[in-house]
Amino acid sequence: MTRKRLTRLYAIIIVLLMWAGLHEQLQAFIVPDPIAVFRYLLENMLSGQLTQHVIASLLRIMWAMLGTVLIGAGLGLLAGSIPLVDCLLTPIVYLFYPIPRVAFLPVFLLLLGLGEQSKVALMIAVAAFYIYIPLRDTLQQLPQNYTWQAKQFGFTIWQRLVYIILPALGSELFTALKLVLGTSMATLFFVENYVTQWGLGYFIMNSWFKSDYVALYAGIVLLSFIGNILFDLLALAQRYCLKWQ
Repeated sequence: MTRKRLTRLYAIIIVLLMWAGLHEQLQAFIVPDPIAVFRYLLENMLSGQLTQHVIASLLRIMWAMLGTVLIGAGLGLLAGSIPLVDCLLTPIVYLFYPIPRVAFLPVFLLLLGLGEQSKVALMIAVAAFYIYIPLRDTLQQLPQNYTWQAKQFGFTIWQRLVYIILPALGSELFTALKLVLGTSMATLFFVENYVTQWGLGYFIMNSWFKSDYVALYAGIVLLSFIGNILFDLLALAQRYCLKWQ
């Protein structure tokens, strides 16, 4: 077993022991026995309804990640490579950066309706800043002679992107993607509590309203599990794409 897996196992064991200890100490239904929570998951994951909540959340995360990469990373690459785009776009980005973008949910609901478009659009609007800024800053720090030599050799824009820009971004790109994932997960919980009946965010809060604390903790465990799986997939992609590191 690798060191990383041992570290993950250690963290899981410590959290479960703390959870069980808190349950024994409080003897209160607001902190249920972890065994009861995992039993609930085993009994209900195949029932259909809980699975639909998981699928709804996963689809929102996938669409939000795709949109964030296309928009945030695309604009970040342009701003880092073209001074005019940087001058026009970056001041606007920094103007909105300190503002909590989740406050714009009513605006997105009014403009895009009550369906999935408004929720995914808000997730993209929140997360895109976390990939735009690192990519733009990294590209601007790239030595100018790299670009000059590429032009001298007659590289096309696509060749410069593949052989110079993306390798130069390296771990910065995947670090930004991990920030985007974490931000998307946090925003997901927020948007799933408005005008929807599907998703783990809705399931968790609905369980809280019904005082079903076993289901509440089961939803939290599922959301954590999904986040960790997606994070591990990003780490795997980073090891594959950045073998030289």
